[in-house]
Amino acid sequence: IAELETDREQEARDHPLRPQVNAVWACWKAATGKRRPLHFTDVFAIAAAVNKLGFDTCLRAVVGARFDPYTKRQRNGKVKRYDDLDTIFKTFGRVSDFADRAPDGYTPDPAKVAAIANVAEARVAEWLGERKS
Repeated sequence: IAELETDREQEARDHPLRPQVNAVWACWKAATGKRRPLHFTDVFAIAAAVNKLGFDTCLRAVVGARFDPYTKRQRNGKVKRYDDLDTIFKTFGRVSDFADRAPDGYTPDPAKVAAIANVAEARVAEWLGERKS
């Protein structure tokens, strides 16, 4: 099992969409304040969403999770927020649902995304230009 996990981790490190995945993850960390490391299963889930729905939709999903997360009032009175990567990127339907939760008219700003993800603004603009329908 450990050998198979090592192979999957290597595949995740070498994934062609890894730069976009890292940018989405960095934006998620900045938006939610969470610091959990990026697991190889997250890489595949985010990469699939970027490939199918587009980089901008994934960023809007992260913003939607910050703006309007799933919440549940617990019996002890606390409110539990469901805005983790597993919840957002579990299915394409969930990604679309969270993207729809983003504020009306929101579009990702390449300069802000580049600053958060520590990548060149031109590269982010290129990724955002590759919009999927």
